[in-house]
Order: sequence, then C-alpha cells, then structure tokens
Amino acid sequence: PRSLGAGRIALGLILLLDLLRRVPFITLWYSNQGLIPNHTVLWRPPFPYAFSFFFMASLPVEAALGFGLCAIAYFMLLVGNRTRLAHVASLLAVLSLHGRTLFIQNGGDVVLVELCVWTLFLPTGRRYSLDSLRARLRAEPDLSVEDLTRGAGALREKTPVVSLAVLAIIIQLAVIYLFNGLQKNGPTWRQGSAIHYMLHSEGLVTALGLWVRGWLTPRQSQALTWSALTIELLLPLVLLTPVAQRYARRLAI
Repeated sequence: PRSLGAGRIALGLILLLDLLRRVPFITLWYSNQGLIPNHTVLWRPPFPYAFSFFFMASLPVEAALGFGLCAIAYFMLLVGNRTRLAHVASLLAVLSLHGRTLFIQNGGDVVLVELCVWTLFLPTGRRYSLDSLRARLRAEPDLSVEDLTRGAGALREKTPVVSLAVLAIIIQLAVIYLFNGLQKNGPTWRQGSAIHYMLHSEGLVTALGLWVRGWLTPRQSQALTWSALTIELLLPLVLLTPVAQRYARRLAI
C-alpha cells in the first residue's frame, strides 16, 4: 500500500507537469484560432475512434476552462481525495488532452495513458492520502492532532497488494522494452554508431548532448550504443523473472 500511495503521488505530479507544459499552446492546438480547428478534426479525424472532450472547445477561453478541470482532477488524485473518482476523472482528462492532438503525440504519451488505465484497478488511495486520513478518523474518532502526526493508531496496512493489474503493469513495461530492443535492428545499431549520429542530429540533441559530444570518442559512442541495446533486451527478462523479484526489479530500475 505504501508503494501504491507513493506511485499515485508520482503519477499525479507527472500528469500536472504534462498539463503545465501544454498551457502555452492552448490557442495553437486546442482552439479554432490555432492550426487544427475542432471541426476539421471531427470531419477528418487523423485516427479512428478518437476521443476528447476538447472537441467541444472552440475558443481559447473554453479550452482554458477544460485545462482547469483537468488540473482539479489531477490535484485530487495527487492528494488522494475521493481517489477512485479522481482517478477516473484523471484518465478521461489525459485521454482528452492527448486525443485532441493525436498527430503530435509520441510513445511517452501513450505510456502515460496506459499507466493511468492499469493503476485505476489498484487501491492507490490506501496510504498517503486524504481518503486514508478520513478512514483513520472514522475508525478511531478520539485521535488527537498529535496522535495523527506521530502516526499513533494508524491503519498500518503492510500486506502486499495482489492484483492482476500489477502483473499487467509489469508485462506492459516488459513489452515496451522488448519491442524497443527488437526494433533497433538497423545498421547504425549493429555497427554501434547510433549514439554518435544522435548526438550530431541538430534537431534532436539537447544542451547536455552538445556538451557530451565534444569529448565522447567513437569507441565510447559504440559502447554506449551497444549498452543501450543490451539493456533494453535484458529488461523484459529482469522484470518478469520469478526469482528474487525484489532485487531483480531494483536492478531493472
């Protein structure tokens, strides 16, 4: 339960950051004053079965209102207030945010949605949440503020949560890394030059990459390339091994 509570907090923060990074582009991507009006997407959707509440937003102020509702759902999930309801609302929010701009989404956005889906079936509000605090007060209404601060009388659930959703998350991660590794089958990966070319791709390289490529030798680039490929192919085995799971998953991290 503690791990699930910490995971819920981390997920809430990531969702809020994902929302925050989209705020400067509300007019550009989420209104009819931008590049893709909602009626254009509805008339000729880029993907089948697209879903987004933001298809109803035509003006920037309407899209901003939608962003505000998303922020409320994410914050409720973060603090664990009506956690299950907040989780459903957060899933609909992230689907709506991404569904309006499917043509510019990437694999990371897909993974974020999948993480919201699988964790929906887990008791993430059992610890480190307002819901757990209310449960403690209902169970022991005589607890003082000092008792709550010290954790006295707390419902200390330590029994591991057993759920198919946990297995689904682990398998999801394993599948992601497996196909990432299998798809790295081009000549630059086989020859060990992929990292070198990535660092010299001006449209992709970051400030850190610019600094690294100034001193990274071809042999070091080759070692990093093959290391990345090896790690991605080994991660599914490490994640799914039934032996020494705790240590294996720490090694995966």
